[in-house]
Amino acid sequence: MEEENKFIEHKKYGKIKLDVWIPVHTRIMKDNCKKGVIIKNTNYKIKFFNKIDKPFIIKNVKTNKLLNSDYIGNYSFSNDNITTKFSGINIALSSAFPNVSPHETIDHINDDPKDNRIYNLEWMSRSKNSRKGQIKSVKIINENGGRRGTMINMMKPDEEYPKDRSKATIIGTFRSINKCAYFLIEKGLVNADITDKKRIDSIASKIGRSIKNESLKAYKYFFEKCEDIELQKNDSKIEKWKKHPKYNNYLVSNMGRIKNIYDNILQPHQNRNNPKYKSIFINDSRHYIHKLVYETWCGEIKKNLVIMHDDKAPIYQDGSYRNYACDLTLGTQSQNVKDFHKHKNLEKKK
Repeated sequence: MEEENKFIEHKKYGKIKLDVWIPVHTRIMKDNCKKGVIIKNTNYKIKFFNKIDKPFIIKNVKTNKLLNSDYIGNYSFSNDNITTKFSGINIALSSAFPNVSPHETIDHINDDPKDNRIYNLEWMSRSKNSRKGQIKSVKIINENGGRRGTMINMMKPDEEYPKDRSKATIIGTFRSINKCAYFLIEKGLVNADITDKKRIDSIASKIGRSIKNESLKAYKYFFEKCEDIELQKNDSKIEKWKKHPKYNNYLVSNMGRIKNIYDNILQPHQNRNNPKYKSIFINDSRHYIHKLVYETWCGEIKKNLVIMHDDKAPIYQDGSYRNYACDLTLGTQSQNVKDFHKHKNLEKKK
């Protein structure tokens, strides 16, 4: 990528001019065409920037007004009294390179779904995109200590009550059992060679047994599974559970967690194109966490209304909403967009 004389270079598709209005194009799906076709929309124009927080803006040609969006979600286009929604990245890539043949999906080249600058987007087949996602997942798993990647609390026993795990003090939280094992070796708490994989597995296995058996210590310490490190930082004592009104085999927490009737906490999936939202699968269908929480703790979602997050509430380190019931309200889509931009503008002024 290079920027020169207000042009930006896409490694695959060529140059695109910055800070200039050009006609909007969108990819639409047609029968017997998996990749879709790109068509021009004369009612709207788009302008590109080399900024992560503002990769492009879109305006209505007739009203000359900008369309509100967070550059990740959908834009609504009205043509002949028919409203159609298109994702921001669909509009951006189709408009920048209307002569390039589209594909089934759009990929973020640097794997950052928040970076929607035009040179970070490319058309890709679903199968190739899926393989790329799998490679990324394996890499993350390996970085977090392998398949044993589970949050682990290491706890020092209380001197007065050394056998009571509930009185033990958390002295560290690790992203996997293996990382915890490495820590024990590095601190000299276990005599072992850090390059000895079999020894590492043996230490990890002993830690695992301590996690399963509350009365069992490993290397003079207690260990426990930490399902949600963010929740750990808050007061988990206020967490309450209810059965979902429709999916009776699942319980929903007022602090945004989901578990099944076997008491297993479900690990949510982060939306690649909109990482603020997380979801789980129930009966092979995707369900957003915030919707399940609202339905369980707040009630029915009325027609033509959407669930709004309190943008003043803290978000997790991965950029996702925390989905506490107290953070959720109903409002119109227009209210939701205005509230988002109001909070965004306040943050910029700070």
